[in-house]
Amino acid sequence: MSFLRFDKTQMTNLQESLMKEFLLTNKSGAYCSSTLTGCNIRKYHGLFVVPVPAIDDENHVLLSSLDETVVQHGAEFNLGLHKYVGENYSPRGHKYIQSFEWDKVPTWIYRIGGVLLKKEIIFRNERDRLFVRYTLLEAHSPTTLRLRPFLAFRSVRQWTHENGMARTDYREVENGVAFNLYDGYPDLVMQLDSDRATIITPPTGIAASTTPKSANAATTNRKTSSCRAISRCPSPAARALCSPPRSIRATPPRSSPSSRAKLPPTTRATPSTTAW
Repeated sequence: MSFLRFDKTQMTNLQESLMKEFLLTNKSGAYCSSTLTGCNIRKYHGLFVVPVPAIDDENHVLLSSLDETVVQHGAEFNLGLHKYVGENYSPRGHKYIQSFEWDKVPTWIYRIGGVLLKKEIIFRNERDRLFVRYTLLEAHSPTTLRLRPFLAFRSVRQWTHENGMARTDYREVENGVAFNLYDGYPDLVMQLDSDRATIITPPTGIAASTTPKSANAATTNRKTSSCRAISRCPSPAARALCSPPRSIRATPPRSSPSSRAKLPPTTRATPSTTAW
């Protein structure tokens, strides 16, 4: 019996599910928070939010969200959900959520045709590291999971927008990539633990495929992997894609307030389609 559970009917009803939020924290003050559908509707929402003493005394959203896309037979099914001006939502991936439950860790189950995918998130308590694990429970044909991170690098008190000051490059690290949009911020490092992962230059992403050996791969040969993001040390950045399962970890630097950098362009207005 799970501590907390919501079924498909409750999760696909946005009037109800957008009012339910989750929060994961650690000892440093870093956190992960959003609605149960993964749609950010508040400034302080973000998949990876950490203190950045080099800039100010506030928390900063480094990673706004991580959009998953399931690809089968050339067809793409985006599991993400974003809110835009005028109560517009896209790509409305919440319709694939089969259930959400929280026993030991928050867990989402997605059903996309013959694909059954499980997603779990955990925040490491001692260090700023977030782990996301994906498990392919069912799949009757070759399946690719593509992960697309949406970077923010902004204060939790302000929106940001697309601008020419953001560095749109990245650097490769072991099993992943590192981003850094502005001076003064720590690196956001995302790593995959799947040996099937492929890093694709933005805006294509990092992709990996899982091919079940049989139609019953769900119960006999489950494929598990994760995408981990780290943040600590300053270097290049960009909005790119990653893919198959793994964990996300992050670690911001602890520098003194004396060398604080300027914040990137911000606006307090409602975010546009390019704001995260």
